[in-house]
Amino acid sequence: MLDKYEELNLANYVEGNEDKMVFGNTQNSETSGETVKNQVSTMCENLQNPYFNIYHWVKGEVFDIEAVARAVATKDKI
Repeated sequence: MLDKYEELNLANYVEGNEDKMVFGNTQNSETSGETVKNQVSTMCENLQNPYFNIYHWVKGEVFDIEAVARAVATKDKI
């Protein structure tokens, strides 16, 4: 979305020179010529929701506790 905004609106302020644009054609020397646009795309693809992982971890722990409680209850019955 930022890339499209820059292409459509900010191009007027840099007189159409893509070298002055952030997401256009700027090269980052630290990452061997990868553009900022590609870096942002890669970062967005790699992001994960930590709450999703926490939810499944807690759910597994609750199942473990229930299993132990059932095992103790069954042992007490025997």
